[in-house]
Amino acid sequence: MIHRAADYNANEFQQPLVPALPVPRPGAAARDQGPAPPGVLGLTHRRYLHSGRYALYHALRHAGLTRGDGVLVPAYHCLAMLEPLHILGLEPVFYPIATNTSVRTADLESRLTARIGAVIVVHYFGLVQNLSAVRHLADRAKVWLIEDCSHALFGGTAEAPVGAVGDYAIASTMKFLPIGFGGLLASARRDLTGLVLQKPLLRDELKAAYNLLESALENRRPALLGPLLQGRVDQPRQVTPDRGPLRPPAAAAREYQGRTEYALDPHWLHRQATRVSRTLLHRGATQRLAERRRANYAAYLRAVRGRHDCHPLCDPLPTSTVPQVFPLYVNDCLPVFIELKCQRVPIIRFGEFLDARVTAATCPVSIDYADHLLQFPCHQALTTQEVDWIIRMLISALDSAAGAQ
Repeated sequence: MIHRAADYNANEFQQPLVPALPVPRPGAAARDQGPAPPGVLGLTHRRYLHSGRYALYHALRHAGLTRGDGVLVPAYHCLAMLEPLHILGLEPVFYPIATNTSVRTADLESRLTARIGAVIVVHYFGLVQNLSAVRHLADRAKVWLIEDCSHALFGGTAEAPVGAVGDYAIASTMKFLPIGFGGLLASARRDLTGLVLQKPLLRDELKAAYNLLESALENRRPALLGPLLQGRVDQPRQVTPDRGPLRPPAAAAREYQGRTEYALDPHWLHRQATRVSRTLLHRGATQRLAERRRANYAAYLRAVRGRHDCHPLCDPLPTSTVPQVFPLYVNDCLPVFIELKCQRVPIIRFGEFLDARVTAATCPVSIDYADHLLQFPCHQALTTQEVDWIIRMLISALDSAAGAQ
């Protein structure tokens, strides 16, 4: 099914020195003095799940879609978005996105057939789209609109908070708050009281608490990693041909698809999130979270602005945006990516693997972004020192790639 494969051996890379997601730290659960930013957490109806992909599964089930129905899905996607469809026997129908990741209603309308039951629209990287025209089209076509807010827990447009326009909103709360695993199905339009979920087992609760404690202890990073983040890191392992042949595309796809984080676990499919996760979710310092993420995003912007070998996907950042990551388009991406991975920099490559049916004819932007777009963490648990270190490693990798040409 998946046709894209990395031109490197992922097994050669060590764990990042800095976490890509928020981790527990002192003050992380302190309450703000003011109101939280608008977003999915403020929607009327909510059900808390293990992660965002479980929320998508239940959104599709709650909407009443049945085996054989089609779902409009953006061509630029991750595997987690498709797995709930496959389990339910639904057929993804891919539509293109624009370079700013927005959706053209004409592209949706041209793919609407009698078998289409829903359309999924993604707010990539925290950049909230105006979905008024898509909402109008969905109403006219009598299809469900699902807002994928996995990258956009907070924010909105002048018309509505993120998640409020769709019939359903799904979110990945663990991408924004240090709660361990956590996802959310929410709606401003659909009553979810009929969606009954099982409670987690006692061992689930104990394991969640233990994992958070372990993460908190492991990630007291400034004291432990200060010398490393000043650049005095061990010589990184290099990815070279003499370490063995690169994986063929099919093998790489099977390995990637089989990883736990990309598979729905039957144990969690119909269970709500742990009490630990749900409790911490509503104790997050969300105002400080928003300010810190925007400040980190701004630091990345300053570092790369004016360069000719890369460009940020969004500059400047809209005032209402709470970014998930800093998305950067890199012209000569692969050597930069490999160098950063060897330096143990946390990098995310959303959409690196695409469904085989997505080609340049379907959406050239998706193919281009799969090959050239890197995302860097800007979460609130990062220290200024850590952000500065990531930037130094990025600039060094960019300069090295430019010098090799």
